[in-house]
Amino acid sequence: MTEPVRMVNSRGTLESLRHIGITLEEGITELVDNAVDAGANNIGISLHTGGISGERTLVIADDGVGIPESIPGKDLTSTVQHVLRFGGKIPHHGRAIPIGKYGFGLSQTAAGLSLRTDVSSKVEGGKWRTCSYDLEQLRTTRGYLPPEQSQGPNTTLVHERYHNPASGTVVCLHLKSDLEVGEFDDSFVERMHAKLGRIYRTSIASGLTIHIDVDGKNDSEVNVRDPLAQLPNAVETLMYGKQELYADEVLTFDGQDMNKFPVIEDPITGAPAQIQVRMVLYDVESVSETLLDEANKDAKKPVTKVKGLLGRYGFNPKNQGFSVVRSGREIKNGQTLGMFTKAHDLNYFKGEVQFPAALDHLFNVQVIKGRYTIEKRLRDVLEGRYKSTIAQMKKKTDKQRAARNARPRPSVLPRAESRTQGMRKTIQRRTISPALRQRKLEELAKKKKSIIAEVVASEDAKVKKAQIALQEASDRGDVQQAKVLKAKMETIEHNAKKAKDDVRRRFENEAFMRKHVRPLANGDLYTIEDYDDEIFVIINSESDFFRSMYSRAAQHGDEQDLLDLMIFAIAYAEADRSNSEEMDQFWQQTRSTVSSLSHIFVSMLNHVDPVDETPASQDEAEEVEEEPESHVQLSLTDSFGGSP
Repeated sequence: MTEPVRMVNSRGTLESLRHIGITLEEGITELVDNAVDAGANNIGISLHTGGISGERTLVIADDGVGIPESIPGKDLTSTVQHVLRFGGKIPHHGRAIPIGKYGFGLSQTAAGLSLRTDVSSKVEGGKWRTCSYDLEQLRTTRGYLPPEQSQGPNTTLVHERYHNPASGTVVCLHLKSDLEVGEFDDSFVERMHAKLGRIYRTSIASGLTIHIDVDGKNDSEVNVRDPLAQLPNAVETLMYGKQELYADEVLTFDGQDMNKFPVIEDPITGAPAQIQVRMVLYDVESVSETLLDEANKDAKKPVTKVKGLLGRYGFNPKNQGFSVVRSGREIKNGQTLGMFTKAHDLNYFKGEVQFPAALDHLFNVQVIKGRYTIEKRLRDVLEGRYKSTIAQMKKKTDKQRAARNARPRPSVLPRAESRTQGMRKTIQRRTISPALRQRKLEELAKKKKSIIAEVVASEDAKVKKAQIALQEASDRGDVQQAKVLKAKMETIEHNAKKAKDDVRRRFENEAFMRKHVRPLANGDLYTIEDYDDEIFVIINSESDFFRSMYSRAAQHGDEQDLLDLMIFAIAYAEADRSNSEEMDQFWQQTRSTVSSLSHIFVSMLNHVDPVDETPASQDEAEEVEEEPESHVQLSLTDSFGGSP
């Protein structure tokens, strides 16, 4: 029988530890970290709602090497008991580059989240050993943990695949009744899938399997989530395709590249430590079309606006910016690192900063690894190198958003255009010669035919691109991606047919004035093409007015109609054939003057974000700031793990 040992030095300290603060999601990742360090190939997360008793439990089981029965160099045999102590770190031969840092993960999770935690472990060829953290018992024994017991875990709470592994560990937390975790419902499970898939993307891509079940049901596997869409089978890569790296650099602490720092050696590699910085910028149009295709798969009514979809898929202030990745494990995402201020025109920017444990002191990684504070010297270096790059990406996205928000949709009949047909009854046009009228009508027919051909060519190109992507996936033997791309191609083919039909129907409807959007070299707001029977008003997509006002009004049907009708009125006044030669000159000068003045007035407006990217909820609008350094947590490393 092993001797009891104290977990902490005082009862008061134990009570304080319970209120340091750790969320359920942080606790789950701390326990998954331990399983990954133990070389697990499979990790199971089981959530139990409590049923009639109401006691909720969390079980993390793995098939790693297990907690060793002894630790070289230490006169210690009760190793399961040891890992429950604060600072009870053990060496693992399950992973070459361990995630664990202080040995606080298990003990902090147990104290912060549970009334009782049972830890059971076995090594290959060995037997199950179990020790428990029991809050009430610790209070009465002044912090002493009970001896280890030769018994296994409660199999009624553990998924059957972990009932009798060759080796492994099972941690069962009986959660505190006052723990604010919400319900173990579909939204919680979905959130954990996304979070775990992102945090452990490197390990999952290398073969790790993580399953989540609730009350033994709906057992589901966590998929790889890669914000940069670089990993082949990541959800993002399958949806949007592999993204081109906007930046991919390695910063080496060799005393030269990072000359503000001394040489820092990485003990794992024996070479100077390195930070890798990567950035991608998603294309606004591509993301918007992909999300609309996804939304329309099972929609009862056609989804035509991307509003509300962007935040749901991570294109929002909360998720823009950098993922901070330590030794292959993400510790935080959506970080600014002091290089930029969060804004909607950076929603398509995703970055990644990877660093080894040898640089922990520069990132001030804390007891709970999802919390860190980057050192100012390093922050200044990163800002100096990448702030301008991020500013360039912001400008590029701004331009793409403006084009997207009011891009010409020649297949759709604008409402203002359809309303101009009634003008024929009130406006009398000066008669032109039959020969000139015939020529104008022929030019009009040619104009409409060219717009239809433009739509057909554009839609055919989308279909062709989807077919090529599908064929490439099939040639690679990538069955999963081929399945996704086949469904996507079918949606694109359906949308292409609809767009072609719509553009033909557009010109079957009569209108006196029509709108067409394209760039104009002279900078004017608009120009006109008078075909007698119809007047085309060409709106300049490159003007400041278009980018700053029209593109935003395009998200509100009534506002766009009003602007269209106002521009139509000005354009008709210029095209009026009753104008004298002096009036023609006046309108030419006026168009130039109005264009110049619009630029001046628009430049005075404050920036307003387009509606299509306004978050659908307050949660989506939340901006994530780096956690402040917790000096209290760091100081605790000196308080525990000492002699009884």
